[in-house]
Amino acid sequence: MSDIIEDPRKVISNALVELGAKNSNVLYVSCDSSLGASGGEFNKRFPQRHFEFGIAEQNAMGEAAGFAISGKIPFIAAYVPFITFRCF
Repeated sequence: MSDIIEDPRKVISNALVELGAKNSNVLYVSCDSSLGASGGEFNKRFPQRHFEFGIAEQNAMGEAAGFAISGKIPFIAAYVPFITFRCF
């Protein structure tokens, strides 16, 4: 068993890129956190499917809902207090 624990952000980044390569409906939605939340590689590979909303989590959540009902598969990256409370 290895004592090396892989960086969770790297695991998420790799998974997003893998999903994006398999399915063109996968989108990455970020709220002023795209690089810190592992979206950099997805953005490089699929820039047309990365949506940056800045400090507007409530708008990102509403847009992600619209994407979802339109058949897209959005993955949202934001800081926890903001993605939950700002949407109220």
